[in-house]
Amino acid sequence: MVAEGDYGFRLTTAPGNGLYVNYGLKALNIHGGQKLTLAEHGGAYGATADMSAKIGGEGDLAINTVRQVSLSNGQNDYQGATYVQMGTLRTDADGALGNTRELNISNAAIVDLNGSTQTVETFTGQMGSTVLFKEGALTVNKGGISQGELTGGGNLNVTGGTLAIEGLNARYNALTSISPNAEVSLDNTQG
Repeated sequence: MVAEGDYGFRLTTAPGNGLYVNYGLKALNIHGGQKLTLAEHGGAYGATADMSAKIGGEGDLAINTVRQVSLSNGQNDYQGATYVQMGTLRTDADGALGNTRELNISNAAIVDLNGSTQTVETFTGQMGSTVLFKEGALTVNKGGISQGELTGGGNLNVTGGTLAIEGLNARYNALTSISPNAEVSLDNTQG
């Protein structure tokens, strides 16, 4: 079994329409050693492609979508890796990536911080990947490598380890802060 779900009643809203009581997924626990893959269903977008339930557990989370999937629960506390394999992962709440041990973005995949604040242990941005800061903040605790593009304004905080930035980042204008026990290496002087 990959994960266990907890269903129940929740309050939801719709723009201009007030409050509704819906029955649906409230929490999801991903088992250690397992990987749960999220994708939009049948071209869904917006609220219908959002995971608002709390995600916990020790397993990994994978995003494999044609368009975009969003995480909007700031109480997420899952500890596995987050793999953005295809499409866009948008974080709509501070802490939506939980306690993820690694954020790994594949070629042509995108992470849209959408103004939110996220913390990861290690970061891997493969060549061709993109991180859209959009005035958001990303804290990397144990370094990693960025071969893709970092773009937009916000904050990049490196608190430990070495973060190697190798990609072209001509549109990156975020404030970068490096803790005394951390290091950032820049391997591309053209971006």
